[in-house]
Amino acid sequence: PPGADPKLYALLERLGYLEYLNNFLSEKLTYEALEEFSKEDMKELGLPAGPRIAIYNAVHKIGHEN
Repeated sequence: PPGADPKLYALLERLGYLEYLNNFLSEKLTYEALEEFSKEDMKELGLPAGPRIAIYNAVHKIGHEN
């Protein structure tokens, strides 16, 4: 979609959370910006706990082999 960071879009698509893309777009966030986010910052985006934790962990490579 226009305005979406391709890397962020791919992450949300892979995790099955594309429904939350607008939360990131409304704040003009990029994948690189998310790398600086804390769990509290993620909470302020209005994401439910499950997606918030999964996205945070994926961005910070927690619990992943790659």
